[in-house]
Amino acid sequence: MAIVSAGTQLFQLHNDGMIWRYTGQPCSGTNCPGWQRLDNNRKTVALATGENQLFQIHNDGRIWRYTGTPCVGESCPGWQMLDNNPRSNKIIAARNQLFQMHGDGGIWRCTGTPCSGASCPGWQMLDNNGHTTAIAAGGNQLVQLHHDGEIWRYTGTPCRGESCPGWQRLDKNARTQELAVSGTHIYQRHNSGQIWRFTGPACSGESCPGWRRLDNNTKTTRIAAAGFN
Repeated sequence: MAIVSAGTQLFQLHNDGMIWRYTGQPCSGTNCPGWQRLDNNRKTVALATGENQLFQIHNDGRIWRYTGTPCVGESCPGWQMLDNNPRSNKIIAARNQLFQMHGDGGIWRCTGTPCSGASCPGWQMLDNNGHTTAIAAGGNQLVQLHHDGEIWRYTGTPCRGESCPGWQRLDKNARTQELAVSGTHIYQRHNSGQIWRFTGPACSGESCPGWRRLDNNTKTTRIAAAGFN
């Protein structure tokens, strides 16, 4: 169903919710023994990794962090709950930071405090904008995409009440469909297949000149980025 990687580690998610970590042993013929099971939960819908950490989100909005204990038989105790919010629909991680996006466009950063019973206080709101459709992170950068193609980069100031001033606009292009971040680099994909890299500066009024085109191929449907630089 999905694979994710971080550092030298590789993980896979099966369509039955099983999560597996690669141990380094390649296949021999049809036998592929190099996988260790970390979880077995049909509610799991997505994974996120940041450096040495692994996270999962369930279809009920619960978010979990792997603590290092693999499954033993059918018991998979190595997970710590970080949130229990049905509004959560996406998680991403970068380095040692974890972010979630809500269905209403809210963006939150994990402060590290796990849940205690039904209380999950370990989250700080970074934005609360109903226009947000996607987020991407890499290195120390977090960016968001709005439904009208606007791209915004987080500058480090969290929300205070309903005010969320910590965002800087990088682009406004209705053709933008997807974002990817790799360390200091931000990329976008247009619905025409064009790929662009942010070179700076940020937008000034309606002018957003800080982008350089890297490709122009109508067959392109996805982009991905990796690395810390």
